[in-house]
Amino acid sequence: MADLLTPSQRLQTRLIAAAVSPAISALCRTITWKVEGAEHYDAIVKSGRQPIIAFWHGRILPATWYFRDRGIVALTSANFDGQWIARVLEHFGNHTVAGSTTRGGVGPLGVLFPMKHPREKVAVAVDGPRGPEGGGDAGGG
Repeated sequence: MADLLTPSQRLQTRLIAAAVSPAISALCRTITWKVEGAEHYDAIVKSGRQPIIAFWHGRILPATWYFRDRGIVALTSANFDGQWIARVLEHFGNHTVAGSTTRGGVGPLGVLFPMKHPREKVAVAVDGPRGPEGGGDAGGG
C-alpha cells in the first residue's frame, strides 16, 4: 500500500503521539479496572498459540493501555487518523500494520495471520470506523 501521508503529516503523527501518549498514561493510571476473562488470554499465550484480540473502536483507549508492552500487532488505517493512532500504539510497546477495510485491507491481514508471524499476538477493531457502533452495555465490549 502506497504511503498516503505527506512528510508534514508523518511529522504531525509523531508529534500528536508524543503529546497524547503521556496524557493516556496519566488518565489510565486513575481508572479503576475490572478485568474479566484475562485467564483465557493468558492460557493462549502460555500454550504458544496466537491470540487474536478483538475490540470495538470505542474501546481503543482502554485496550491501548491494558495491552501495553505485549508486542501485539494491530491493524490500523493507513490514513492520517489511523497513523497517529499507530504511533501511539507503538509508544505503548506494540506494533502496527497499515491497511483499510475498503482499500486493500486483505494485504495487511495476510501479514497479520499465520505463516509470516506465527507467534504474534494480533489486534483488530471489529466494528470498523464507520460502525456499526459496538461495545454498548448490551453489546459487551
